[in-house]
Amino acid sequence: MAVSVWDWRNWRYEETKNYGHGPLESLALPQELAIRYVNEYAGIRMRYPGGWMVVEKLKDIAKTAEMAESFKPSKLTEVAVITNPGGEVEVKVGVDRTQADLVTALEEQVKGVTGRGIEMAREREYLNTEREDWGIITWEAGERTVRRAVAVFDGRMAVVEASFPTTSLDQYIRTGDEIVKSVKMTI
Repeated sequence: MAVSVWDWRNWRYEETKNYGHGPLESLALPQELAIRYVNEYAGIRMRYPGGWMVVEKLKDIAKTAEMAESFKPSKLTEVAVITNPGGEVEVKVGVDRTQADLVTALEEQVKGVTGRGIEMAREREYLNTEREDWGIITWEAGERTVRRAVAVFDGRMAVVEASFPTTSLDQYIRTGDEIVKSVKMTI
């Protein structure tokens, strides 16, 4: 069998032209994150698509935090829930304190999910932003796919959990990842 330099170059081009793009590049484009959400008490800010609804879950705690020096959760505390207009997608944002690093915190999240008899649907994924590094785990719960992203920064942990209908996963997964990338821990 003889292979020419031209054949080898064509083969190499075809094999490497999508290097670094990953499997998500072929999915639907993310929606524009047009609205900003800020919760000073929880020390978190993020962006989400226009037309989506946010329900703040931290109102009572925020009143208590005004009297305290600062908000210091002792367990995972849900800050907000964001839903798309059809209610198909639900994104929960929470904060907690931790002394663990990202790998240890992510391993604890995996143990919490697999301890309930649920298998992971994908390998762990990682997203890097300017300030936070995120670890992502994915599993299926009935007809829904759940992606939980965890970031650890300065003794605090942010958790963003997005739940999508499994049949519409390709339509929303990149928007969910962009929401995760937009989250900043401010305190």
